[in-house]
Amino acid sequence: TQKQHEFLYRCGIEEFDHKNESSIRHVLLSEILNEEADVDKYIIEYYCPNCGVTKVSWDMAAAYCEAIGGRLPTEAEWEHAARAGTTGPYPCGDESCLGDIAWFQENSEGHAMEVKQKEPNDFGLYDTIGNAIEWVADCYHDTYSGAPDDGTAWDEETCENRILRGGCYGSTPLALRVSWRDGVLPNFYGACLPGFRCARSIGDAPDAGE
Repeated sequence: TQKQHEFLYRCGIEEFDHKNESSIRHVLLSEILNEEADVDKYIIEYYCPNCGVTKVSWDMAAAYCEAIGGRLPTEAEWEHAARAGTTGPYPCGDESCLGDIAWFQENSEGHAMEVKQKEPNDFGLYDTIGNAIEWVADCYHDTYSGAPDDGTAWDEETCENRILRGGCYGSTPLALRVSWRDGVLPNFYGACLPGFRCARSIGDAPDAGE
């Protein structure tokens, strides 16, 4: 039987509030596989050979993940992975610990930094907040009212805006809160240049040796 995880979205439901970390709904997630990929698989910034990919549209990110046998994580999966079992505003606790886990406005010198230079979260994942802001699979909605309760992507045939999560190297501490989210056009290029990470459902993982 596939392992499942009960997860709480921690964000206001009727009126979105970045500062509201109260539990508002349950989601049951199937187990997913988070894999590291070799840096040379990514589009590399010329000044930072060990930085993650940025300047990527949602369509480019989704196509890359599909090409390697994965997919973009759903918003619920992303938040579950970023929180790593914690319930506060940040994976490490309060704002005082951000310098240990994230590159952001106060320490990044205004550009993306090499990956895996900060401490990982309790799931062993690096840079889930700060550094490169990340695309997820879902369409953007103002609240989670009516969202799937099984952790699947809340998608639509015509989707005007997609979701970015995690903040970036230029973000303030507010935008590094795990509950923070933004809805933007799929080809968005702003002050935070979008990046991504891929996920697989456990049942979709290739056999050893493939």
